[in-house]
This record gives sequence, C-alpha cells and structure tokens, in this order.
Amino acid sequence: AVNGLRTGPISLTPGGEPTAEDGDANSNLTLDLGLIVSAGIGDYVWLDQDRDGIQDVDETGVPSVTVILYDADGTAVLSTTTDASGHYSFTNLLPGDYYLYFDPPTGYIITLQNQGSDDEVDSDADPISGETIMTNLEPGEYDPTWDVGLFQMADVSIFKGHLTDEIIPGQLLTYTLTISNSGPATAEQVVVTDTLPVEVQFVRAQPAPDSSPNPVVWHLGDIPAGESRSLTLTVQVQSWVTQPFTNTAVVASTTDDDDDDDNEDDDETTPALPSLALDKRLVGMDRDNEAPNYITFTIIITNVGETPIGHIPLEDVYDPYYLSFEWATPAPQEGADDGRLTWYDLNGSSPHGFDRILDLGETFVLTTVFRVAHDITATYNTAIISDAEDVYGLPISQVDDIEPILEIPTAIELLDFRAFWQGEQVAVEWETAWERDNWGFDLYRSQTPDFATAQWLHFEPAQGWGQFEGQRYTYLDGDVEPGRTYYYWLVDIDMAGRTAMYETAAVSATYYRLYLPLITK
Repeated sequence: AVNGLRTGPISLTPGGEPTAEDGDANSNLTLDLGLIVSAGIGDYVWLDQDRDGIQDVDETGVPSVTVILYDADGTAVLSTTTDASGHYSFTNLLPGDYYLYFDPPTGYIITLQNQGSDDEVDSDADPISGETIMTNLEPGEYDPTWDVGLFQMADVSIFKGHLTDEIIPGQLLTYTLTISNSGPATAEQVVVTDTLPVEVQFVRAQPAPDSSPNPVVWHLGDIPAGESRSLTLTVQVQSWVTQPFTNTAVVASTTDDDDDDDNEDDDETTPALPSLALDKRLVGMDRDNEAPNYITFTIIITNVGETPIGHIPLEDVYDPYYLSFEWATPAPQEGADDGRLTWYDLNGSSPHGFDRILDLGETFVLTTVFRVAHDITATYNTAIISDAEDVYGLPISQVDDIEPILEIPTAIELLDFRAFWQGEQVAVEWETAWERDNWGFDLYRSQTPDFATAQWLHFEPAQGWGQFEGQRYTYLDGDVEPGRTYYYWLVDIDMAGRTAMYETAAVSATYYRLYLPLITK
C-alpha cells in the first residue's frame, strides 16, 4: 500500500493453503503484522565559550559534529552530524538501552560534565571518552536532553634561536623567541619562561621581562588565533665556556592547548674557540766538506680554530753549541744567538711580524737559517707558541713542535782560545781541531766584557787552506799596559766572507790563563 508496509510476494495454491485458521485449503489466514511505538533521542551541541559546562543564552550551536548512537552491546546503530544550528536527532528507534558518542572537530574539546541542577542545559558526555551514560528509551519516548558543550583550544608554540653567528666566550649572545598561536581559540594569559644555563648571564631583554635575571619571565597576556609575539634576550657567555650548552624556553597559557609538544624549545650553542697548529720543518741542509754548512727551517703557524687570532708570540729554541743563528724572516726581536729567538707578536708590523690578523684557515710561514757550529750527531730545534690570544682576548693553549737534526758536519772546530801575560805582552792563542775552507780570523780587544766596546786588533790568515788538519795560532799583543784587564774576541771568516764569533778570553794584571770549553764553528 502507498505510505504503508508491504510484505513480500505471496502465492496462493488452490487446495494447498493452511487450514489451521479456518479449515479451508483454498484460503491463507496466517499473514499477521505486529506494530510497536518507536522511540527517539537528541538534541544539541553548543560552543561553551565560558567553559562552565552550562548552556548560556548567548552561546551558539556547533555544526558538523559527528554523533554516533550505540546499543547496549556496544554496536553502532546510527550515525549523524549536527545541523547548522548544532542540533541532532535519532528517531524511529526500537525501545531499549542506548548511549551516545560525540566526536569533537579538530581544535575542540568537550566541556565539563553534569554541571548545575538543570539536566536540559548541562553537558552530558564524558570529556575524556566523549561518551554519555546508558539511557533507556521507552516506547513512544523522545528524549531531547542529551546535550554536549564544546570549547575551542589554542595551539601555542615557541621557537628559540640566536642572532649571533659566532658564540664567543666573554662576549654577548642574543637569543630570539617567537611565540605563535595557531588557534582556533585565543590563547589567554600566555607566560614565557626562559631558564638560563650556568654558561651565560642575563644582560637585557626586549620587551622588558616581568622578572629576571634567572629565570627570565614574560607575561604576554592574550594572543588571538593567527598572531605571534617576538622577544629578544641578550646574555653574556661566561669566559670559561669551552663546551656546547643549551638554553630552554617554555610557553604556557590558561587556554587548553591542542599540541603540548611545541610548548618548549631548546637552542644549543657551541662556543667558537681559538686554536693554533704549529709545524716546524727542516727544509734544507748540506753535509758536504765545504764550509760553512747551513740548515734552513720553516715554521708554519695555522689558525685551526673558529676565531681570528690577534696576538701570536713565538720562541724558537736551539742549542747554540751546534747551531749559530744567521737570519730569519720575519726577523725576531731577540736574536742574540744565545739559543733562543723571540718574536713578541707575529701579528705586528714588519720586519718582525706579518702586519695582519691570522684569520680562520690562514697560515703564517717563517723561515729561519742557522750555520752549523759543531759536528752534529743529534740535536733539536723547538718552536713554541705560548700566551697567544684571539681578537676577542681569549687565550690559546700552548703549542710546540720539535724538529730533530741528525749527522751534520761543521767546517771548523775550535779546540781552545786563551790569553795570558808573556812578559809585558799578552799572548793570545787558539787551536783548531781541523779546518775547511777557512779564510782567517779577526781578533778584537776591549777593556770591558762588552763586545760593543771592542776594537779590531788583528787579522790572522788561515794556515790550513785546502787541508783538513787542525792548526795552532799565536798573536802577541804588545800595545798593553800592566795592571789592566783585557778582553779578546775571536771571529772566524770563511772563504765566502761569512763570520762566526767565539767566546771571550780575558787577561788581568796578574798572570792569567783561561782555557775555554770546546767551541766550534
């Protein structure tokens, strides 16, 4: 029938129909229909703006919220969504036990349950599970009291970084903090807390914090959805810092947050530390029998750190018994051939420095040249950098490098050099163990032990030209006065015109004879 209920097709067979009802096999009186009165349930999902769990007259419905009806066995019976005004309903239900499940849209959570005494305006779903309690629907009953309040969450996040490219111990470091609200709700009473690590000290912040120096706290008030706030925090890195350190900032709000994972951010910083590498190399030497023999070194200084280097002192230590300093570029400030060459600051101006800062990855290359003074079996030359600093004043650890020198002969070996009174004259004698390509000797004299006051006295030609034997030399100084003390210096001159000075011999008013240790060229 139209607008009624219809059975399936029925075939009637003459003489073959049931007879239980009327005894007539030509009729069928078994087609029955039972009716019940249906039930229904509904009603409303609203935006609980004040989050008190009670519907207010100015609070509106929330559309498109999914609502699922379950029977007592937990089987989903029907599903629907709220309409434009926030209402929903399930009708034509069999009477029985049912419960409802509400699935809030993204950014919404369920408000407080069962607030107040009026069941028609409270929120009936559990905020955690989204489910109501079980309810029984009687035949013909429609229960419009199952309402749920929702409120929107905020999504507050914080991003922390730093502006400074180089993190220098002792210098300032500026952090940036960006606080954003992705909504959909306004984030209320937002608070940012930055707890400083021990590696830094508070200097200033913009805007001014509500409390400092540690932790640094800002009360930012409300941040509407889609807006952000920017903060800067300037600290001073402690001068002793040598390892990476982490600064953590946290944002909080009284508004529930949709994603707690982005409420905290760390900024790990690694300090830029100065460092130098030192490489001393023996780059040239000769071992022939022609005098003199020379040794050439390079000293390579490389900035292997993370900051420019502004002050590099250098010492070059050698044994003056074996080596006699000739020259170096740049020239040392102290080069008295006493076993230690000293450059006060290689960053300084020429001729003692390179006249520039040593930037990252750059090198200074020095050349030093020594003349072999004695046969060398084994000796060492050591370059040392200590008390260096980068351009920020940070100290640099001492570095050194040792270069061995092995098996190098000399051109001349001096056995002794002495002076003594011989009557009214002073006899000056010296003896060589052997000579190679030696031109001769200059003799100097003074009445003080300072060579700067000495005057040239005599040239003595070498006796061993073309030979390798040692020789003995004597010079009689008759231009002397008894009662005075005289000092003599012996300067060797090789065939190339190069000179080498030997230690001093002295003679006093009384007979005096001085034997010196073996001194070689």
